[in-house]
Amino acid sequence: DDQEEEEEEEEEEPMFWRCEVCGKDFKSKSQFENHEKSKAHKKKVADFIRADQKAQREADKRRAGTKKKQQKCAPAPPPLLSDSEEDSLSDSLSDSDDEYAAAAAAASSGQSTQGGAQGG
Repeated sequence: DDQEEEEEEEEEEPMFWRCEVCGKDFKSKSQFENHEKSKAHKKKVADFIRADQKAQREADKRRAGTKKKQQKCAPAPPPLLSDSEEDSLSDSLSDSDDEYAAAAAAASSGQSTQGGAQGG
């Protein structure tokens, strides 16, 4: 049993090694390592890196352009209120609600809340 477990733990050699950049397969690790040292492989890797960096710069420019367009088209959001300003606003709105309720009640009974002359 111990021998079976040890064999399972050992990594199996792959059937082939693949260079994704060049799209080539190799039958042995040494062939693959030699390929990695070759001028053709190094050139393809450098070309790949340059192309990736160029694509990244272009994507960054597009994102920056999108942000600028959004800033030009969309109005700035209103400033946020501090807690004390929000409380004050909430209190004044509550007072307005009370005044509205009183005015509505007075109107339904025919009275004025302004202390002026009654109509009739």
